[in-house]
This record gives sequence, C-alpha cells and structure tokens, in this order.
Amino acid sequence: MKIIKFDPRALDKITESFVDSFPEWSIENAKKYLMQSYLISPDFCFMAVDKDNEILGAIFSKLGTSKHGDLLIVESLQVIDRHRNNGVGKSLLKHTVNEARKNNIFSISMLSPEENIFPLSWYERIGFKKTDWIELSTTIDTIKI
Repeated sequence: MKIIKFDPRALDKITESFVDSFPEWSIENAKKYLMQSYLISPDFCFMAVDKDNEILGAIFSKLGTSKHGDLLIVESLQVIDRHRNNGVGKSLLKHTVNEARKNNIFSISMLSPEENIFPLSWYERIGFKKTDWIELSTTIDTIKI
C-alpha cells in the first residue's frame, strides 16, 4: 500500500464509500462535500492505493485555526468496505499527521457521529478526545431571529 496525494478522478469511488457509511447523504451532496474539502486544502487530502493502483481509501482534511495555532480538521476518512480492518485508515491518518507535523500544525480535530461506536472508539484509542463543544444545527427556515 502507498499513500499519495488525492486524485479527483477517484472522487466517484470514494463518494460511494462515504454514502455507504452515511446513507442519509445523497451521492450529489457527498461528492460536493468531499470536493469542497479537497479544493480548500488539496495538500492535506490523500488516498491509499495498492500495487495495482486500486483505490483503498482516502482522507480529506483542511486547514483551520484554533486558539492554540494552526489546526488540521479531518473532514472525512473513508476506507472502501472490502479493505477495512487492514490498516488503511490508520496509514492514511498517520500520513496526514506526519504532513501536519512537517507544516508545524499544532492540533487535529474531527467530527464523528456518537451513534457509530466504531469508528468513534477507534479514534479514542489512537488519542482523540471528546471535547466540551456541542454541534448545533438546524435548517435555515427554522431560525427565529
């Protein structure tokens, strides 16, 4: 397995994996979401491929800022279903963390649905911690200002 810069030609395959993991997302919205992350910070989006260049998974991250300094936000870590539990996600995340270190990025964050025990438990095992922040969300039409 090797980790390379994300190639937008792989977007359809990774989008399928994303929607398999998050079926409430449409293909169109998932593709737009992933492409936006790529366009914001292409230097922090990578994909794993095997010796035949078959796509195994991808990670989409973007740069941000926190009170402590530069921040890397992992938007999506996707592993193609049949390649799960083979170290693909770990390799993608490790490569991304190493790139962040090279760029003097202080911290890394991500969102993970609480109802998905895995990967939440995996993220916690490798060092991510829950924060005191709570995500709030609604539709534009329901705002009462």
